[in-house]
Amino acid sequence: MRRVLAWLLVVLGVVVAVPAVATAVWVGTDDTAQTGPHAMTTPGVAVVTKAEIIHYVGPVLHLQVERADGGPVFLGIAHEVDAESYVGQHSRGVVSRLGLPWDVDLEEPEGSVEAVPPPTEQLWWLASVEGSGAQALTWPLPHGRYSIVGLNADGTPGVDLEVTMGLEIAGTFYTLLAIAAFGLLLLLVGVWLLVRRRRRGVTPVTATTLAPDTQSWAPPPDQPRTAADR
Repeated sequence: MRRVLAWLLVVLGVVVAVPAVATAVWVGTDDTAQTGPHAMTTPGVAVVTKAEIIHYVGPVLHLQVERADGGPVFLGIAHEVDAESYVGQHSRGVVSRLGLPWDVDLEEPEGSVEAVPPPTEQLWWLASVEGSGAQALTWPLPHGRYSIVGLNADGTPGVDLEVTMGLEIAGTFYTLLAIAAFGLLLLLVGVWLLVRRRRRGVTPVTATTLAPDTQSWAPPPDQPRTAADR
């Protein structure tokens, strides 16, 4: 029974410690799990997320976008109704599902292929960045229904983006280190139990077991002398 418990602790320790260490390395000391860059392309005017995608409250969202050709790009976050009224009647790429670290379903609803008004002229963006090359946006996720919208800075169709996304949760790195330490402790206890059990199963060698059996041999008795020997 103790041997089964020891092996269980060893296996459980490895299962807990190894993923925790790997995740801690991925997250890093800035507590941010990051993935990308990933290509997101649509012949429409924008790439926009459904409000259900942003269902976390508390983490800090880190986004970086760049057009494949390095041209001017716009990235903004808006209330769902504002984003829908802006691009809802146009052809666009809609991110309907996002699995972490990166597993995306991109739908292509039909609509107008005409350009939308330049996004920089809209006043309802909650947060936004615009410019050539890579553009980075950081936004603490609040409670509510919001959409992320990426498009060409002039609102023209044919969007080809490289997207990098990260989620920052305070304390993640040190929490993972604590989990890894707990897994390592389980592993060490299991190994100690196995070694202790093995030592108990070995018969110790002592001087008594190595001493010769003095009762098993004796010199032959003296033989009586005969007349011939005299």
